[in-house]
Amino acid sequence: MKDPTIYNVRALERAILILSCFNDDNPERGVAEIARLVGLHRATAHRSVVTLLNGGYLERASDGERYRLGLRLVEMGLAVLRRLGLGRVAAWLCA
Repeated sequence: MKDPTIYNVRALERAILILSCFNDDNPERGVAEIARLVGLHRATAHRSVVTLLNGGYLERASDGERYRLGLRLVEMGLAVLRRLGLGRVAAWLCA
């Protein structure tokens, strides 16, 4: 059986890894920290972060040096919740 990851797009994998760096314990991160966590060169991480920033998936933190998840992700999450319906959302929340 073929490895299903052979069809992955590298740039999208990077974006997913970058977005996954953020959580409740670490809501804001700098480019150097993101690069280290994801295993990218700092310049590559910076270009990816700027692309996510321009798309609304990340936003600048108040210090202007760090980044946090953007409101575009909330919009997408709400679209998923609307599609699922109240019963499925309640079951997910209770799990």
